[in-house]
Amino acid sequence: MFELGGQSPLANNNSPQQVSHEEISIREETSLGVAKLVTRCIAPKSIDAFARKANITLPHKTNVVAHAGAVDIACVAPGEWLIIGAKKSVENFEADLSLIIESFTALLLPLTYARSSFVISGKGARQVLSAVCPLDLHPTVFSTEMCARSLLGDVGVFIQQVNDQPEFRVIIEQPDASYVWRLLYDAGEAVI
Repeated sequence: MFELGGQSPLANNNSPQQVSHEEISIREETSLGVAKLVTRCIAPKSIDAFARKANITLPHKTNVVAHAGAVDIACVAPGEWLIIGAKKSVENFEADLSLIIESFTALLLPLTYARSSFVISGKGARQVLSAVCPLDLHPTVFSTEMCARSLLGDVGVFIQQVNDQPEFRVIIEQPDASYVWRLLYDAGEAVI
């Protein structure tokens, strides 16, 4: 077991910390910041007013990612978004939103130190993820600027396609990181 607080959950893991091959790269993303914005049960026009006041674009369609300067905003459910980016960028975004959030029925939860993230990239990335995840990751179905909640093995995850390389980001709760790393590592070894 480990404590939350910014240390890599893989620090005491005996597995390699990265897989790198011409077909696939799998690595821990240690500098990622994550927050969750929730505006449940308020009218769409109120959500739009909130977004205007915050000077951001909130995607309304589930499983879509929008870019807002230094952060990505991923719609994971109606009225629920993940804010993703470099730790400092997410902290700045949180600080800016905290100035206006109290005048709206909204909740902003910092999740950076409760989450871990892995990046899977290269020609074999879809094959690695498909071996451990039930999502249809074919490029005609799941492409850049798309995201979804799903399972990796038996663990709930958030998956985002970051670019067309393809590169995928997998965000999990920190206690599940070691297990998810082993799943990805084993799937990556099978691709190599």
